[in-house]
Amino acid sequence: MKVINPVLPAGRLVRVEFEVCLPAAATTDQVEDWLNLHMGCGGMFNDNPLSPHSPEPFTMQMVLTDTKMNGRREEYDHRQTEGGGTTYRVRFVRTPA
Repeated sequence: MKVINPVLPAGRLVRVEFEVCLPAAATTDQVEDWLNLHMGCGGMFNDNPLSPHSPEPFTMQMVLTDTKMNGRREEYDHRQTEGGGTTYRVRFVRTPA
C-alpha cells in the first residue's frame, strides 16, 4: 500500500531539525547568533569566531515535523511618527490546524 504524502498548506508551522558541526569553538550565544544570522533572524558581532563560516547540515539531512499549528505575523498599534513614518508592534499568532 502506497503512503500518501499530504500537502502542507501555506501558513503551517513546521519544525526543522538538523545537526551542524561547529567549524570553530564558540559559546552557545555565539552559535545562536551565527544560526540566526544565516536564517535571516538577526545579526552577529564581528568578533564571533563562526563569522567567516556558513552553517552546513552535518549529514546533509534534515528532519521535518508538522506541528499541527498554523502561524501568522500580525502587526498592530500603528502610530504615525513625527518624521512621517509609521511604527507598530508585532506579534506571532499560533492557532491549531
